[in-house]
Amino acid sequence: MENVGYLLELADFHNASQLGRACVEFLCRRHAGNFAEIAASPQFEALLQNYPAWREQIEGACRTFASAHHPGDDNPSSAAAAATTAGPDPMRIET
Repeated sequence: MENVGYLLELADFHNASQLGRACVEFLCRRHAGNFAEIAASPQFEALLQNYPAWREQIEGACRTFASAHHPGDDNPSSAAAAATTAGPDPMRIET
């Protein structure tokens, strides 16, 4: 966790989009799509303020991750339908 912020800065500086996407995916999976938890961590407060584009990407990816992993929690039949029609993992990074 302590290296992800640094890696995001490097990805930004070197325009390494694949590295940035991998870091965003790691964060969202590690925090189960809870952006508030990521934003509140000391490692990411400054990063998210200094790099608004990363903030937007992480926040959007967390929303996608959370909705893909908790579709229709209150209705089991809609969760099953979502699981069969969800398609590829939206957080997967193609190499």
